[in-house]
Amino acid sequence: MTLLIPTGSDGALHFDLSAAHWLLGFRILDVEGTLDRQRSGPGESLLIVSSGTHDLFAGGGNWARRGLRPTPFAGRPVALFLPPDTPFHTEGGHGRLLLVTSRQPELAAPEDASEAASRKALLPLAGSGKSFDPKSGAWKPQEAFLGSSEALLPRRFVRLRTPDGLGVVERLAGGDYKALSLQVDETVLADGQSLNLPPADESVRAPLERAVYFDPEAELEVDGDRSHEPRLWFGGADAPLPAVRSRGGRCHVLVAYAGPKA
Repeated sequence: MTLLIPTGSDGALHFDLSAAHWLLGFRILDVEGTLDRQRSGPGESLLIVSSGTHDLFAGGGNWARRGLRPTPFAGRPVALFLPPDTPFHTEGGHGRLLLVTSRQPELAAPEDASEAASRKALLPLAGSGKSFDPKSGAWKPQEAFLGSSEALLPRRFVRLRTPDGLGVVERLAGGDYKALSLQVDETVLADGQSLNLPPADESVRAPLERAVYFDPEAELEVDGDRSHEPRLWFGGADAPLPAVRSRGGRCHVLVAYAGPKA
């Protein structure tokens, strides 16, 4: 169990997750105008709009004016799923993005040609945004395929209550989402509120690792130590969380679970 401090240059901070196996990276990207083209890395990633409004581009797709959040404490989140090694960039944005990446488990060899083809969007139907899935025999949205980038909007999220009933958690990507190892939740601590999280979605398989990102509006107290800067707690999915309380303002919290789902 470790509490990490971000390092890096202005506008591009990261946390050292070298001790993790499934969680490969957690980055803070502060954008003023344009985020230059880069790649998501070797694992599957979720790019979350923490604040601001951004035009998002990834893997040949584009999604205009995503976010509409002046701060992490206003409005609902949006996110973008990125398959391994996907090029992405943003334009016309001002605000903060969070990029969390987990190791994608090795896929078993496909049983037949139709299963192999079902992992990528093939035979796109012109003008429809759909491709044929030979495994199911149906036309599916191109974003639904494992190898495609996909925008995740609030209508897709599950809203949960915290176990103490005092907070709301947005489940951006749960156990039933197409990502093979990554689950992500978001919540906000009110001033004076302690951290109290619902369990991960274990409908497929319990995750193995967990990282909890804290971005306080004023001050955050973790096991008696106080700080005004973002922090990342990392540990096993079943490890007890530290005693956390927001002080003097709210605190944005993002929870990433990682481990093979199937």
